[in-house]
Amino acid sequence: MSSWQSGEIQANGIRLHYTRTGGGKTPFVLVHGVMDDGLCWAPVAQVLAPDYDVIMVDARGHGRSSKPKGGYDPLTQAYDLFGVIQALELKRPVLLGHSMGAITVLVLAGLHPEIPRVALLEDPPH
Repeated sequence: MSSWQSGEIQANGIRLHYTRTGGGKTPFVLVHGVMDDGLCWAPVAQVLAPDYDVIMVDARGHGRSSKPKGGYDPLTQAYDLFGVIQALELKRPVLLGHSMGAITVLVLAGLHPEIPRVALLEDPPH
């Protein structure tokens, strides 16, 4: 984890924090659930890092990202994730979302089906 990169970008009008394993590999974006932050994925990222450039984003209101009063609906969060993908110039990333993150991934894939290489959903809400 010591060689992982950490940074912030402006997207969708807020500051979003991310942690990234780096490397010129296929990007793999991990999107956390409502009670977590991006680093909850650290054990998964360690397993994926030899084969992927893993990006763990703190969603709005979580971890080290901005905590605005509003914008916690799936559509706004999908635009947040879209902004991260654009700002980091990720080409056809694999997206894996858990719970709240699963809905974010699903909405983003519906709005921009050309973005994800694959969209994976873990425990999506009903």
